[in-house]
Amino acid sequence: MAWLLGFITFNAIVNLIGIQFTAGVNRYMLVMELLVLALFVVLGLPPSTAAPGGTADADAALQPHVFSLATVAGATSIAVLSFLGFDGISTLAEESRGGPNSVARATLASLLLVGALFMIQTWLATDLAQGMTFTSAATAFYEICERAGGPWLRLVIILAT
Repeated sequence: MAWLLGFITFNAIVNLIGIQFTAGVNRYMLVMELLVLALFVVLGLPPSTAAPGGTADADAALQPHVFSLATVAGATSIAVLSFLGFDGISTLAEESRGGPNSVARATLASLLLVGALFMIQTWLATDLAQGMTFTSAATAFYEICERAGGPWLRLVIILAT
């Protein structure tokens, strides 16, 4: 409960200070999250190739005998819910520089970038998870991070997310 109140208070203060400050904080947080993601990918690739059943090979995603349309449909609904919020970019259209199409281009570019980063992270985490038994579904990703880089990477990922 204390964490929740802390995050709400932090966000409220940042937003009350003003849009310029909020943009700066968002930029800083984005850079930090991208660095943590890059750290996970760099540290996760070597163990992925050594993990039981791990391949770090894109061919595993292209095997017709394991393809399931039901799985794709289920994953699509999760992805749609995960990426809600891009419509919020359009609310800043009146304040944008670069003409009327700049917001549409920015929305599409950010959606493609976030989608690609999400797929890389998910593919690597799934590959690392081969053969693992998790203590809890809620902490499975953090256990995978520990496999990738040790307890310190798990803590860094927890703090970043």
